[in-house]
Amino acid sequence: KTFPQIEDSKDVTFISDYDTFMVVRHPFERLLYYYNSKFEYAGNISMYIEYGERMVKEYRTLQDVSEEKANIHLKNVRNYIKSLTQGSQPLPQTLINNPYAQPLGPTFEEFLRFVIDPNKKDSKMWMPMHLSCSLCTIDYNFVLKFEDFTYESLDFLDNIGIMPDRNAFDYLPSLDGPIDPLITCKYFQKIGLEIIKNLIVKYHNDILLFDYDVSYYLECIHKASVKL
Repeated sequence: KTFPQIEDSKDVTFISDYDTFMVVRHPFERLLYYYNSKFEYAGNISMYIEYGERMVKEYRTLQDVSEEKANIHLKNVRNYIKSLTQGSQPLPQTLINNPYAQPLGPTFEEFLRFVIDPNKKDSKMWMPMHLSCSLCTIDYNFVLKFEDFTYESLDFLDNIGIMPDRNAFDYLPSLDGPIDPLITCKYFQKIGLEIIKNLIVKYHNDILLFDYDVSYYLECIHKASVKL
């Protein structure tokens, strides 16, 4: 049975007959996940064409590169990425000196600058959860955290009277919890305090509503600045 599409707030009156739930994730972990899986090294061709090229063009600082030359460089990178069929390959000689291929795809900082830019429309990939899940319209019965998804989903199913198959969750290795904190720190220590402050502002309501902490990310940046 297909759940009916909700077109506007007037359509939600029938929801009181159902158990409603949403799954949330620390907004900074969400961002890193999407960067790793969709944008890093231009790993997803369609995402590079739709977003990645703009991220690189707008936020990669280059010296003495004219608009005409920049567009030629970008076109060469785009054609190369569109030609890829099997994962990453050695960069061709023609792109070795192309600044938009060093690295290929946006850096984590370029990606985040795009995300926090108030003039850019949010993708559903990084839209704050309180905006994308109609929190002001739907009174959710359950909020499950991705970081503890296995435990919380089993508890959720038990609460609504469904006997879960606990063995089924053994096949979901991606749901074991957050990204390795050391890996997370490696990325965030490169972005600087200005960007993370803007991220905290953008995701302020999510952080408060879902009881998330940002101190670890700030600590990563602090450690990086001390090393300098």
